[in-house]
Amino acid sequence: MNTSDLRRLLLFTLLGSLMMLLMTVLHLDLPTPDLPVPLEGAALPEQARTERLQAEGRALWQGDWAMQARLPGAARGLDGQASRCVRCHGGTALPRALLTRVDSQAGLCRLLREGARADGSRIAPAMPRYDATESDCAALWMHLAAPTR
Repeated sequence: MNTSDLRRLLLFTLLGSLMMLLMTVLHLDLPTPDLPVPLEGAALPEQARTERLQAEGRALWQGDWAMQARLPGAARGLDGQASRCVRCHGGTALPRALLTRVDSQAGLCRLLREGARADGSRIAPAMPRYDATESDCAALWMHLAAPTR
């Protein structure tokens, strides 16, 4: 191995170490919701699955996990802070009176994505439209439909 090869090896080692340090520092600054972790290869029992979905829904609701959102007719999406459910609706869940206007998980998905209620009426244009996945909708539904404690 010649001198230039040693220098190159040292440079790549230093760069790799710096990248690992940077990734570690950045990771420590990110908030992570406290979610139950399933055992490898084991199916989650129904109770654990429900609790996990509720925790994921709470993380979406509070903005710990972000969903892409935009206002109707806007070319640009909203930033993560502006699209947090809790920012406008407050608390940890919708008032039950509002939730009764959404009849199912599919209805919630339609409301989030298209701004339409189950009866076909439209929600206010100030409510963002979300690029919610099926799992996002399932998690939010489980969180919102959970009995209040």
